[in-house]
Amino acid sequence: MTCTNQEKIAIIAQYQQGTSAQDLSKKYGVCDHTIYRWAKKYCGIVPGEKRTLTVKERDIHLRRAGKLENIVAILKTVNCTVHAPLKEKLHELELLYGQYDVHTLCEALDVSRDTFYNHILRNKRGNAWFEKRREEYCILIREVFDEYRQVLGVEKIRTILVQRGYQVSTEYVARLMKEMRLASIRSTAKQDYKNSMIQRRNKTFSVSNFGRIGLTRFGSAMSFASSWGNATYTLV
Repeated sequence: MTCTNQEKIAIIAQYQQGTSAQDLSKKYGVCDHTIYRWAKKYCGIVPGEKRTLTVKERDIHLRRAGKLENIVAILKTVNCTVHAPLKEKLHELELLYGQYDVHTLCEALDVSRDTFYNHILRNKRGNAWFEKRREEYCILIREVFDEYRQVLGVEKIRTILVQRGYQVSTEYVARLMKEMRLASIRSTAKQDYKNSMIQRRNKTFSVSNFGRIGLTRFGSAMSFASSWGNATYTLV
């Protein structure tokens, strides 16, 4: 059976109001699996439909909204348009390098990431501006890292820096932390160590689990003989 979009929406509206897919399948001659698929596709345009987002969908929408906000901020900051010559766009993006992630920078001005990386690598050699900013952020990152007793990871340190007025990307913080060999100390490290020791102790053979222990010689071999209840165990 071929249905128009209006017919599909009408069927899904009934489905959303409580009519089972099986009943709708019998009534309209449409496979119930098809109705489920339509429900997923058309749920956003069914009048009066109220749908709760899953945690995963919510996170996807938040990331997408955040990326669009960054693109808008980049376009407001740069002194060129998407249609400007490549040289001008690379120069403007270079000034924002480290404040936003490279994917967002390149998408904002429609520049290939490979082209941008090559431009950055060429200009980093002997560029005092790059080195000065790097040293500045290394100091800021280490201050936050030590202030919170070395338990924070990349994302949390980046969030604190942004709250303090420093626009910086996650990948830039991660790269500098790696260069400085800063790694967060997990607050559960001690408990994890205790748990691992307990597991190791449980796996270790303990002679105390046996009852009476004696030595028995078989030819040239020495063995332990132990009795537990009515059973006798011999370990060679």
